[in-house]
Amino acid sequence: MNCQEAHEIKPLSHELALELFKQNLSNRNTLGPEIELIAKQIVEKCEGLPRWILNVADRLRGVDDINEWRNALTEVPEYRKGIAD
Repeated sequence: MNCQEAHEIKPLSHELALELFKQNLSNRNTLGPEIELIAKQIVEKCEGLPRWILNVADRLRGVDDINEWRNALTEVPEYRKGIAD
């Protein structure tokens, strides 16, 4: 019988979630003020769940276009599809 044990993942605090998000943007040490604001909103929409945060960060890695960041903010639910809670 092949059984897998389920583990509950507790959400990260907003501060830790934002740090994880920024670290996974690769070589970005700082974000411009407008992108920083969008990043905080994206992290909030990810509800502190690491897999969601990492998925969105992966899609925004290396992106500098503010319009792409704005689009990503509205598309966070799409990025979350297919990722188990």
